[in-house]
Order: sequence, then C-alpha cells, then structure tokens
Amino acid sequence: MAIIKPNNNTISAITALPAAIPTGKIIQVKSKRDNSLNQANTTSGSFQDVSDLDLLITPSSASNYMQIFVMYHLDTGGTGHGLIGELSWIIGGTQNQDLHGIGNRSTDIHSNRTNTWQTHVYYHNPNTTSEITYRFQFKSDSNGQIVYFNRGAYHILVNELSGTGA
Repeated sequence: MAIIKPNNNTISAITALPAAIPTGKIIQVKSKRDNSLNQANTTSGSFQDVSDLDLLITPSSASNYMQIFVMYHLDTGGTGHGLIGELSWIIGGTQNQDLHGIGNRSTDIHSNRTNTWQTHVYYHNPNTTSEITYRFQFKSDSNGQIVYFNRGAYHILVNELSGTGA
C-alpha cells in the first residue's frame, strides 16, 4: 500500500493540519472515583459533603467550559424516605450549590424505597482561571429518615472545553 504525501511533502515535513480538518476542543480531562466499598449516610435535612471525593481542576482560560459527568449509586433506605443530591462547586473558598444538570436538578427522589444508579451531565462556565473544586452533596428529604450514598460507585469526569463548549 502506498503512502500518500499531501502536497508532495514527506510525512515528517507536515507541521499542521489543513484548516478544514477539526482538531478537537478538549483542553484537559480529570477524573476521580472511589474504589472503596464504603457508604455515606445521613438523616440530616441539610446538605452533607461526601468527603474525599472532590475533583480539583484549574481552567486554562476563563472563556472555557467544563463538561462534567457524574455517575453514582444511592439508596433512599426505606419506603417513604426521600433523598436530594447535588453537585456543588467551590472557587476561592466560596461554595456554590446545585450546578443544575442537563434536564434535571441533580437528584430528588421521594417514593417507595429506591435503590438506583444515577448519571448526570453538567456544563459549567466558571469564568475563572482559579482552581475549581467539584463536590457532591446529599441530604435526607424525609423528616430525618436515613438515606445512603454508595461511595464505591462514585465517578466524576471533567472535560475542559475550549471556547463555547459546543
């Protein structure tokens, strides 16, 4: 099979792709997961941080977007128990709550006992080049009933996308 040489150049002489060929928009990728079989639980009606699962990323440009995938498992613990989970972010020590996922408000379950896997996708334009911490939080939504977050099933993946993130 012959090697085709663009514009009669050798392969080593090519220093850039033609403008018509897309070169991608992902600037950096970070991920974090918990490989333990540990579980976090709460009866609190206030959001509780899921410890040691923070993902830290520093954007290379303030105009870039973060594309965030969060996968996890939860259990409402019993019939009539409710659970609310959300992805928060921290910049410069200030924690902001509920990043709002695409098509939903993170997790809000209140029904018969629910034992489920969740996957959420977020787009975030933090408009900063300071380090960002993404942190999952959850709380009981059922008058102090216990709810569970299965840490071992947690995985967060963040892609920094150039420009509009499109």
